Amino acid sequence: MATVVAGVDTHLDTFTVAVCDANGRCINNATFGNDMVGFIEAAQFADGLSVSVWAIEGTGTYGRCLTDHVTRCGGVVVEVPPRRTAKTRRRTGGSKSDVIDATACARACLEAPLGVVTHDDEIEAIRVLVQWRQGLVDTQTQTICRIKARIRELDPPAAAHLRIESQRAWRRLIDYQPDTESPHTTAIRDLIRYEAATGLARLVQIRTIERRIADQMPTHGQALIDTIYGIGPISAAIIITHVGDVTRFRSEAAFAMWAAAAPLDASSGRHEHHRHNRGGDRQMDRAFETAIRTQLAHHQPGADYIKRRRASGNTNRQAFRALKRHLSRKIYRTLKQTS
Repeated sequence: MATVVAGVDTHLDTFTVAVCDANGRCINNATFGNDMVGFIEAAQFADGLSVSVWAIEGTGTYGRCLTDHVTRCGGVVVEVPPRRTAKTRRRTGGSKSDVIDATACARACLEAPLGVVTHDDEIEAIRVLVQWRQGLVDTQTQTICRIKARIRELDPPAAAHLRIESQRAWRRLIDYQPDTESPHTTAIRDLIRYEAATGLARLVQIRTIERRIADQMPTHGQALIDTIYGIGPISAAIIITHVGDVTRFRSEAAFAMWAAAAPLDASSGRHEHHRHNRGGDRQMDRAFETAIRTQLAHHQPGADYIKRRRASGNTNRQAFRALKRHLSRKIYRTLKQTS
C-alpha cells in the first residue's frame, strides 16, 4: 500500500492539514480548530484519505495535544524539524502559507526518515523540569550580569574578580555596602541588595529542581550517569528528553548525525578535511560538550583518548570531534541496552 502522509502546520488557534500521496502531490487540505473538536474532525478527514503517517511540525508546542490525540487513536506521528520544511519550501519557490507549510511537512517525511514521536509521562515530567530549571538559570545569569555592571560603576577591579556561585556569595551581596555615601551609591546599594535577595531565592529553587530531576531520573537516564563520566543528572535529563525512544534511530550512525556528533566531510581535491556538524540537535551537542570538557578537566578516559589522537597526528579540533563521535557511540549503546 502506497504511503499517504498528512502534513500538519500548527498554530495557537488552528492547524492546517495537507494530505500528500507517495509522489508528494497534495491530494487535499483543510484547516481545523486547535481543540478537541478540531482533532476529531481532522482524524475523520485523514481516515477518509487513508493517511498512514502524520508529519507534524511542533509536536512539543502547538501540536502537542493533536499529537497525543493521534497517538491515542493508534496513529503514527513523526516530528518535522522547521529547517526541513524551510528547505522544502526553497525548492518550490520560497512562497509561504499554511497550506504550503503543511505540504512541506508531508514532503519532508516522504523525502527522508523522521523520528517517530511517543509522549511518555515520565519523560515529559523530566522535560518540564529541565526547561523550568533552564529558564531560572538564564534569569540568574542576567541577574549576575546586572550586579556586576552596577558594581563596575563604583569599583571596576572588584567587579572583574567577583564570583557569585554559592549561597554564601549571594548572602554577602545582600549586605553590600559601598565605600562612599551618595545618592548614586545608595541607589546602587539598594539595587544590588534587591537583586541579591531574589538571586539567592532563585538559586535555592534551582537546587530544589535539580534534586527533583535526580530523584525522578528513569532507569536509562541513571545508566548514562553511572556508565559515562561527565554526564550528570542535568545532562542525562537533556539527553533522554531529546532522544525519546532511541529505537527510532535506524543505526548508531543515524543517532550521531542527529545529535551533531558526526563530523561532515568537507574535503576538496587533495585536501582531506572534516568540519563540525551544525545541523544536529543543539541541546544534545551542548550535553556532549559538557561531558567531554568534564572528562578533560579531571583527566578521565576522554583526556587519554585526546592524547592518543594527538599522537597519531590529529589536530586538537580533529581529536575533539573524534571524541564526541566516540561519546555518541557509548550513549547510543547505553540507551539501547537499558530502554
